[in-house]
Amino acid sequence: MMAVASKHGFLALLLALAGLGSPCLAAEQNPDEVADAWDRPALSSRADAHSFMTSVALAGSRQIAVGERGLILLSGDRGTHWIQAPVSVSVTLTDVDFFDANTGYATGHSGVVLATTDGGAHWQVVLTGEQIARILLAEAEASGNDHALRAANFLVQDGPDKPLFDLLVLSAKHLIVVGAYGLALESNDGGATWSDWAQRLNNVMGMHLYGIRKQGQRWLVFGEQGLVQLSVDNGHTFSELEAPYPGSFFTGEITAGGRLVLAGLKGNTLVSADAGQHWQEISNPVAATITSSLYQDGELLLINQAGQILRETNGALLPVINKKLPPLNHLVRTQDGGLLAASVRGIILVESGDVQ
Repeated sequence: MMAVASKHGFLALLLALAGLGSPCLAAEQNPDEVADAWDRPALSSRADAHSFMTSVALAGSRQIAVGERGLILLSGDRGTHWIQAPVSVSVTLTDVDFFDANTGYATGHSGVVLATTDGGAHWQVVLTGEQIARILLAEAEASGNDHALRAANFLVQDGPDKPLFDLLVLSAKHLIVVGAYGLALESNDGGATWSDWAQRLNNVMGMHLYGIRKQGQRWLVFGEQGLVQLSVDNGHTFSELEAPYPGSFFTGEITAGGRLVLAGLKGNTLVSADAGQHWQEISNPVAATITSSLYQDGELLLINQAGQILRETNGALLPVINKKLPPLNHLVRTQDGGLLAASVRGIILVESGDVQ
């Protein structure tokens, strides 16, 4: 399988795989006595908001950003100033999303899911890779499914190092997380208990799942090697869609009009107006991997490794700012119309007046 990536953390995960994104250890520590990253608190970051950040979200009047080594930052002034929240893990965090001003969740490497009920000030671990392996093994043994049992035993033997890439927060207590090797789990009680959600998908090869979206009754799941699956019955059953591009899709959207949008490697961007029966390519000026997207109020924005923010306009992607930015991982719109971008060099604010 190809290198893992995420809609919010494509670059972070590539660095981690290369050994550059792994947690740093204090010089006086003995490596043989250091706990695993999923069981070791995040260190205080000197770089703060200039660190490698993978995702950013809004929680009421707060802005919450996550990144490498368990870093979670909070701001109340549109990212001008940040404070670090205490976190009990130091794995790279890949995504963060909030249901309301208080309740939010974050995903990360080693199967980690964090939850907060106070607007991001404090976080609790509600899932780890070790728990995932035990959950899937118990469900496989109960079902008697040989394939599921082999996959679960592999997870147990291989270790709890599989990253989660994306999450869908449906209510304060209901969420779905997806990740490497086809991992997909659901919780209806805020992370207290979990069940295997992957059985709804046709993914016998265990392709990495990079993202999940929902619009009305339609659900879209996409991932590695052109994997695209669509549900039109509120996520109960999924059908495979065949996209003309066989490479990985790191982001996708379902627009208000029901169009499906997929984007990923080398800037490939596709759109379908008929539930995936036919696809058209959206012209892209730069063949840089698209890492994330934002669909809001009828506007589709995409960001890429070349540091561009692109808008879909008349079947083409066009830059919305002239300012040169570092490689981008995620994008949200602020309440006053600006944009906050998570990048390899921290969180970047793009004022509404700078957007063309």
